[in-house]
Amino acid sequence: MYKRLVVFLLLFAPLSIAAKPLTYLVIAQQAEPFQIVHSQTDAIEYSGIITDIVNHLAKHYLKQQLRTEHAPFLRYIRSMNEKQMQPWISYGSPVWAQHQAVAIQNTHLVATPLFTVHHQLLTRSADPFHYQRIDDLFGETVILLKGYSYPGLQQYIDSGQIKAFAVNSHQSALNALLNNRGKGFVSMGIRSHYTIERYGFNKRLFAFNDFSDTIKPNNIHISHNEKMPQRLINQLNHGIINMHQEHKIAEIISRYTVASSPAPRL
Repeated sequence: MYKRLVVFLLLFAPLSIAAKPLTYLVIAQQAEPFQIVHSQTDAIEYSGIITDIVNHLAKHYLKQQLRTEHAPFLRYIRSMNEKQMQPWISYGSPVWAQHQAVAIQNTHLVATPLFTVHHQLLTRSADPFHYQRIDDLFGETVILLKGYSYPGLQQYIDSGQIKAFAVNSHQSALNALLNNRGKGFVSMGIRSHYTIERYGFNKRLFAFNDFSDTIKPNNIHISHNEKMPQRLINQLNHGIINMHQEHKIAEIISRYTVASSPAPRL
């Protein structure tokens, strides 16, 4: 009888483990179009570049149910610390791991990157100010998102050479820029273009300046905590490689890329 019980447990234990949902953590408001939260009257729906990639990976490579949770950025980071004993995934970048406050989001990354992002400095097109290099901003105020890491720029803010005005969302940042609360808004290219289109801003009111001399282009990866089973990490990496080979990630990105000439850089 004892041997039969052991065999039964060995046979069905893997199934019970696989049946446990994997938690996918989403940032509310600040992460569009990477992660988008749609508040419906009777349900919450999720979309976005990262979310669509994660759903594809879960369905075709992990074959595991996802439990999606969303929260404002600071609570999102706090949730990562609280869930240390259970596996979760989200997204991150190696360069953000240098910022202690968000290190947990970016310390453990799946090896193969999803894509590369570039930063821009948005300014008012009617402003005679013209950005060429970082010292053009000395003595000025830049608009940033609360809680986010800006490697390459942060040193100038810490030294007091550049002032920072932090807001909660991209929409608030664009409104602040138009209301002259700062000389420019620092944002990833695809995010600024998406927000302008999504919320009906007049694109001609903005000038788009390449900011990669200060914030270098960086790779975005799937992130996870240290409790993630190696089996799932390997499956995620295998799936990402296949999605690149099949141009699936490029196809997903194109859903959220605003048609313009030239096409906005990520």
